[in-house]
Amino acid sequence: MPIFNPNDLTLARQRVKDHAWSAEILAAIRARADAWRAQPADAPTLAGGWVHDYACPDHWGALAFDPATPHAHRCPVGGETRAGEKLDAAWRVIEHRRLANAARDLALVFALTDDRAYADAAGAILTQYAQRYSNYTGADAAPAWMLKGRAFQQALTEAIWAVPIAQTFDLIRATLTPEQETLIVNAFLRPLIGTLAVAQDDLVQQQNRLTSNYNAWLLAALGLLGYALRDQMLIERAISSPAGFRAHLAAAILPDGFEHEATPYYHNFVALAYTILAEAARANDRDLYGERGPDGQSIEAMWGAFASLAFADGSIPQIGDGAYWRGSTFASEICEVYEIALARTNIGEYAWLLKQTYRGAARDTWSALLCAEQDIAAAPTPARKSFCLASCGIAILRDETRAQEVCVPFGAYAGSHSHLDRATLEIFPWSTDPGNTPYGTIARLEWHQQTAAHNTIVVDGQSQTRCQAQLLNWEVTPDTTIVWLAADDAYPGVRFTRLITLANGIVKDSTLIDSAEEHIYDWIIHADGECLVEDLTLEEISGALATEGAYRFVAPYAHRQCAGKFQARVKRARAIFHCTVSADAPLEIILAHAPARADAPMQPRQMLIARARQRRVNFVMTSRASE
Repeated sequence: MPIFNPNDLTLARQRVKDHAWSAEILAAIRARADAWRAQPADAPTLAGGWVHDYACPDHWGALAFDPATPHAHRCPVGGETRAGEKLDAAWRVIEHRRLANAARDLALVFALTDDRAYADAAGAILTQYAQRYSNYTGADAAPAWMLKGRAFQQALTEAIWAVPIAQTFDLIRATLTPEQETLIVNAFLRPLIGTLAVAQDDLVQQQNRLTSNYNAWLLAALGLLGYALRDQMLIERAISSPAGFRAHLAAAILPDGFEHEATPYYHNFVALAYTILAEAARANDRDLYGERGPDGQSIEAMWGAFASLAFADGSIPQIGDGAYWRGSTFASEICEVYEIALARTNIGEYAWLLKQTYRGAARDTWSALLCAEQDIAAAPTPARKSFCLASCGIAILRDETRAQEVCVPFGAYAGSHSHLDRATLEIFPWSTDPGNTPYGTIARLEWHQQTAAHNTIVVDGQSQTRCQAQLLNWEVTPDTTIVWLAADDAYPGVRFTRLITLANGIVKDSTLIDSAEEHIYDWIIHADGECLVEDLTLEEISGALATEGAYRFVAPYAHRQCAGKFQARVKRARAIFHCTVSADAPLEIILAHAPARADAPMQPRQMLIARARQRRVNFVMTSRASE
């Protein structure tokens, strides 16, 4: 019951011999393995903390990880160095994961070259963990809300870490001495299984959270460890039990193939766990790709749903929470999934998505080395078709001009990873979502999840309720895409409808707000570039929009009253986009500095607000790219 089928390894070896592009993948992984062998590190003697604590509280971004400085942590934005046990513990999470990934790199090079030195180096990492695992006490320092691990505070992190550990053991098992194998199995892998099994029981049986994305990773880790140890009962627990893969697929995946939280990051996160488990099952002649939930849910449907979201440059809309900050794992996890998805389906769109996600960097994932069957360098751009995922509530408006593309989230609030952004208008490439910062910062909850961080309507300076927008109409013709939404529950007593069209590269947004009472209605657009109001002379202002709530992060610098219509221009790189904004009421135009996108913390981001004090107002915006 190997995790990796020997025949697949043989084919991978042959590809390396036959194709330069495949040899380059091995060379990239071998370079990492050689760097490890030249400068190996001991496994930390203490458990890891929570990786989201590894962030600067002032600049909100992830700190710069350096394996040589476990007690000094630098902010790449401000340059200052920070210290403290919370940061040290978060540093240890990254270091533990670095060692597990290094072990897998070493094992892969051994598997494709037969160079025993790489297997020995991988075995040394596993042996050291076998000697230390029983002494880890991650659960002792874990916050009360956290699902507890052992080598880490969080069991989710432990499951993610366990995957390359199990893969490494599978690849090098034949090179271990009997004493090493016994030590690794009895002092490390079996106790690790116990930690993960207890955590899964707690999650599903005590907390009643079968659908949690945590569960997908606990199942992947338990399943791989089951295959590595030839433990059929553990394999069946991971796949067929009431809390196993089949049950999770049926309960956590929506009919349109999207993960129930409706956030692209967590969708792909779950798809990666499923795909890893399915590959191990496939190596043992078991087809999890063929499994279907009661509404047709499948791994292949998940692959297709996610890929359908990609903007014209291959980037994925940053809806909801996720690892969207600079230097996160999002891109690498996309590549891990779609190397396998491409190999199993040969869908050209996946080759293009991979090419765009690597963005000129080395093609260097473990899944590429073992599964890739083609060069992706010349993968063509797929046709630009509009797409609506009705179950999760995401509409993508496209046309073949590729001048502008629109993403509109409208689905139900789906839990703690949801943002208060129903009926938001996200326009690629000049007004995209800000993503979010590591969860250990205040920004994730107090800015990025709030309505003001998105391109929608803010009423009286407050965020929306936890609502959804009703899809009134979705229409696609050869020339035009239309989406019409109602979000009347977003603000009590306020009717809110939005009609968005894309035709010949031109976006038109018509938003109607109506109430029996007078309110302050703010129509908001964020600009990823320089934003200028062209036909009005604005007056300088200073201060903040508010002293509390999300608006306290917004710094206005210019404003002007106008009769109800104005022109704005946004310069994004070398492209210019022209916007006409009008309303059937007097407006106050406000230009402000807003927090930067999480993945570009040093790039300025501007915010344009059209403010009306009315009972009813209809905002209309048209945007087009310069010809």
